[in-house]
Amino acid sequence: MSIFHGVFWGYIEKWGNKVISLLVFIVLARLLEPEDFGLVVFARLFIDYLEMLAGQGLDATIIQREKVTDTDLSTAFWINIVLSLCLVIGIYTASPFIESLFSREGIAGILRALIFVVVLNALSRIQVAILLREQKFKELSLRGLLMALAGGSVGVYAAYQGYGVWSMVFQQIASGLVAVVVLWAASTWRPSFSFSFSAAKEMYGFATKIIIDYHVSFFSKRLDELLIVTFLGVTQLGIYSVAKRLLDVLVEMIYSTINKVLMPLFSAKQKNIGFIINGASKTSLTVAAFSFPLFLGAACVSDELISVLFTSKWDDAASTFRILIISGVFLLMPHIVHPIFYSIGRPGLSLKLNVIRAGASVLLIVLAYPYGLNGIATAVLLSHIIGAVFDTRYLNSLVEGGAKLVMFGQMRYLSSCLPMILFIIGLNSLDTLNLTTEYSLAVKVIAGILVYGMTLFLSNDLLFKTVLSKTKLLLSFKKAE
Repeated sequence: MSIFHGVFWGYIEKWGNKVISLLVFIVLARLLEPEDFGLVVFARLFIDYLEMLAGQGLDATIIQREKVTDTDLSTAFWINIVLSLCLVIGIYTASPFIESLFSREGIAGILRALIFVVVLNALSRIQVAILLREQKFKELSLRGLLMALAGGSVGVYAAYQGYGVWSMVFQQIASGLVAVVVLWAASTWRPSFSFSFSAAKEMYGFATKIIIDYHVSFFSKRLDELLIVTFLGVTQLGIYSVAKRLLDVLVEMIYSTINKVLMPLFSAKQKNIGFIINGASKTSLTVAAFSFPLFLGAACVSDELISVLFTSKWDDAASTFRILIISGVFLLMPHIVHPIFYSIGRPGLSLKLNVIRAGASVLLIVLAYPYGLNGIATAVLLSHIIGAVFDTRYLNSLVEGGAKLVMFGQMRYLSSCLPMILFIIGLNSLDTLNLTTEYSLAVKVIAGILVYGMTLFLSNDLLFKTVLSKTKLLLSFKKAE
């Protein structure tokens, strides 16, 4: 299977899934209050960490290994199940203490409900790894779409019925249930009642570094939320979560697909470093062309975008979003580089990079949190810039000249965004024409697209011409019909 075939189905899943999820998120944000979002985000800090503990990195190990036996799969499955059940019992018992410790009324009930998502994900984690290993991206795409539809429908219905914060809890549980049903139907593999300590020991030889890597990455990515809820309160966390969620949705739609697809494909060719670097370079070129103007353009229209999507009660999130969304430009590099390291059996390199990124993130966020949400957002942006610099250096140390190949396309399209940015900033004078927020947003978006497209056309961009020719060919076929 080619890289672009996998990326295509990966994008079908991510775009379908995330577009539906984003629409649901927008509806819920309009119906609920910032404090509701803050409570669920706070609870998810614990749930997401427990999911990481239950997974143990064994799914990544299954994807990376050249040969996997049924005993290996069953062993990994039962490890996940047993650990998840132990964690459920632990958090269920400790939830009143957590509520008392953080003085967050209502968090105990939310935690006790969401904890069952950990078990649901444990039931389907190995099936996901198998489908990824077998490069069955179509099945995973359908699973993602059904999850988003089912969970979103339940969440929106519950919100309209007045369930408040619990509508988001019901949404996540419904998504987890649907995922289990769909994945078990799509996968022919079933766990046997066998367990091998030798197989577990062998898998942990690779998974141990992944577990450490996951921990470092988790705390570097979620420290901002922990500090906000601790020092600024649940409502401020809710406001910050809207800005961060928009960034996360765009990153997952565009970049996480790359990570999911490249790792199994590169793992299958792990001894052919030339193939891997060439594939990474082409992927980086294509993705940068469409993602960079999206992230930077969103930063230019952040005020209008937040107001139109979420109503004026979320306007305080606009300036934070403007800073955070720029991070998207610098997050492409790790999503290209880290699958390379994992696929060739060098997870230690990813671990070192995540330690560097985590160290920078922790230091900067601790220094910045007294300056409020915008201070924390700036710290997050700076940590991503530092991380991208070290990603480039490590890739170049592994393959001489490899970083230049991967970076070439990124730098080209980054510079092509400059005229678009300057033009949109210049359009701020339209505010004097008393345009509504919706019209102002529409004018700036259309103008940005036209200016960026014209820049690519005038620069004789090959990718732009390829897309243009394909579009003309498609239109000619339609006309002929």
